[in-house]
Order: sequence, then C-alpha cells, then structure tokens
Amino acid sequence: MLSQFLRTYTGNDWLEIANQFNVEGTNKEKSDYVRRLHNKEKNKGLHLVIGCVHVPFHNEILLQKLLTFITDNKEQISGFHIVGDFLDLKSLSTHDVDVIDKTGWTLGKEYKEGNKVLDRIDAVLPEYCQKTFIYGNHSDRFNRYISNIRNYKHSDAIASPKEALRLQERGYTVYTNWKEDYVQIGKYQLFHGQFCNQNPAKTHTLKSKTSCVFFHTHRIDQYYEKGLHGINGGCLADLESPAFKYASRYERELWQNAFVIINDGEQAELIISNNNTFYFGGKKY
Repeated sequence: MLSQFLRTYTGNDWLEIANQFNVEGTNKEKSDYVRRLHNKEKNKGLHLVIGCVHVPFHNEILLQKLLTFITDNKEQISGFHIVGDFLDLKSLSTHDVDVIDKTGWTLGKEYKEGNKVLDRIDAVLPEYCQKTFIYGNHSDRFNRYISNIRNYKHSDAIASPKEALRLQERGYTVYTNWKEDYVQIGKYQLFHGQFCNQNPAKTHTLKSKTSCVFFHTHRIDQYYEKGLHGINGGCLADLESPAFKYASRYERELWQNAFVIINDGEQAELIISNNNTFYFGGKKY
C-alpha cells in the first residue's frame, strides 16, 4: 500500500508518511526510506505522455483508441501526463477579436467538452496513477485574456481551465506557467516546448541540457547526443479540422498524430499514428 500511495503523492512530508504506514526505525531512517521509495515508485512503470490535444478539435477516433490502449495496459500504467494545450481555447484567441465565431464554440462549450474528454480518460486510468496537467500556449490564452485591462474586471467571474476542468478534484497536479514549468520523470523532463525551428528536438535538448519530451510544434522528431534524448511528440488534434486553417497547408502537412511512452523513467518511445492507427507491444490499435 505504501508503494502505491507514493506513486501519486506530491508532497515531501516523509516522516509523517512513514508514521502513517508504520515504517520502523529512527526518524531519519524512516524519512530517508520513504523518500527513496517515493523517488523509485514515481518513475516506475509506463508513463503515458500526451500533448496538443486541442479539445474540442481533437482526433476523436484516435482518442477512443488511446482509451482502449490504456485499458489494455492498465496494470502497467503508473503515470499520465498532459503536457500542454489540452484545450484549444479558440474562444479566447486574439486572432478572433471583434469577430463572431460562426462555429458556435464559446468558452463554456469548450470547457464542457474538455470535461467530457477528461471524464472518459479518468474512467479508464488506474486508481493509483500519477497525473499531471501542464498549461500550454493555448491554455495560456486565459491568463492573457484576464490580464488585459479591459477584461480584468470580469476575472473573478470567469473560471480558469484549472477550475473549470476540476483538475485538482480529479487528482491532477497542475502547472500553469507553460514556459517555465516541467515535470521530471526519471531522466526526462516533460514540458510543453517553445521553439518551432527546423530541428526542435535538438534545440530543446541542448537548451534544457537534459533528456526531454515536449509537444507544441505538432511535428515529430528526435535527437540523441551523449546520453541525452529529446522527443518532439506530435499532437492528438484532428489535423483536418477547419480550426487549424490559420496555418498554411505546407505547415499542416508536417504535423503528425503521436504520443510518448516512458518506461521506468529510463527509456522513452515515440508512438506514431498513421491513418488513425498505431502499434504497441505487437498489437495494432
């Protein structure tokens, strides 16, 4: 039970936890034991990492197959990490200022659809599962919106993504500074990403000086150097959605549906989806 508890524990009250689970020894011995066990357990198993889902403009077919994948591998999955732009928040886009959006996607409707998707994901995740939610540049549209002097007077009446998606209630550890925040899973830092140059995996790896998994660009590439490994993890968006027509067709042709699996914090695998299918463990989804 202690090992399972520590997989999702995000505090650092090691002695208190040791006493709660009747760990024997001196205070220092008990505290050190729980801390070491926590570091081991939080990286153990499969960590599923997704990003750039862009709900409600997500790939629904691929999402359903991802839920099947989670169900099939439930006993092995110990972590689930959403690394930026889970919501598109088109309703708060500055590109659409002073324009009536004829698609009908208001902020409330985007939040409602986001909750529906999270309900489906949480329903199949294992009970003892470390869950992370990091904002991305699209999620940050809310922060930018309420920081505008014209909108600030409404800030206490409009729910943030963190509040509207009930993320803490769902058990997610939430990070709202998309440019600075990251989560460490073994040797890999998970963050949303910032650079969209020709070789973003190389750029992010060398700038962060660590192995990393990021999204942001909607593209895939990898970089290896002297034990460092960087993965640009693609996206789970519907690449045919009219919502992404702000990008040229040449740019969109480079986008790729994909996600990432990290094994015991030591090895990361890019899972690429072609024609809404992917393979894992010899099985086709």
